[in-house]
Amino acid sequence: ARKGGAGQGGGLQTLCLWVGDEAAHRDNALNLLSCLSLPGAACRAVFAEGVRGLCCVWQSCSSASNHALMPGGANPLGCLGHVSAALELTLQMVRGECPPLDRLYLPMGSSCTLAGLCVGFALALALLRRRAAPFQGAPAATASRVLSALSALQLHAIASHHVWGIAPAPLARYLVRILLSDTAQLVLDVCREDVRSGAEDFFARAHLRTSYAVEYGRETPASRAAKSTFSRSSPSFPPSPSPSSSSSSSSSSSSSSSS
Repeated sequence: ARKGGAGQGGGLQTLCLWVGDEAAHRDNALNLLSCLSLPGAACRAVFAEGVRGLCCVWQSCSSASNHALMPGGANPLGCLGHVSAALELTLQMVRGECPPLDRLYLPMGSSCTLAGLCVGFALALALLRRRAAPFQGAPAATASRVLSALSALQLHAIASHHVWGIAPAPLARYLVRILLSDTAQLVLDVCREDVRSGAEDFFARAHLRTSYAVEYGRETPASRAAKSTFSRSSPSFPPSPSPSSSSSSSSSSSSSSSS
């Protein structure tokens, strides 16, 4: 993205680099259409493949006037939501709202979730050891049990994008580690908590499962079967009442109590 001049009203000029084919699927088509639907003068899309694609990426990312936004929101700020999720899950364990976990399975596309959870659980460990907020007042026995579980927690990242099936395992881990390191540095800068070593420990125990990676957005017989199984086994919840029905029922209650 580049800051526009007076001709663009000071807005952002956006260049969408489409660097690879994706499966012919409704969701992928909607993603593409959403990019192409941005205001014409402020946004353009380049279908960059092969050598031309590498040149476009290099030219766009190396310019000092441009700011590159990585696919899938894979940047330290994008990871903070997952850092918060790890803190919230740890707090649920401390409160007894869920049992201490030994394994956690998650999808891996841009790796933002995996990197954020590694940093988040490392931060949770540091705060829980000191009984610092939000874990102040946690009973010693409970804190010890959760600390023990977190210290052995294994993250299983299931690759959901075909690029992970192509990338060699050392390269895949290297790319995730860059994002993890940048996110841990952001936490250090903002919160004054150094969790870089702890985040690396979580990542060292993480399993990157790339054998499931398929062309992004494409359904497979296995994914359809898994979806069907999940639908059958998921608990069903009653529909939430609409605001109109809630207000009418409260009016009825008021009328009954009045009579």
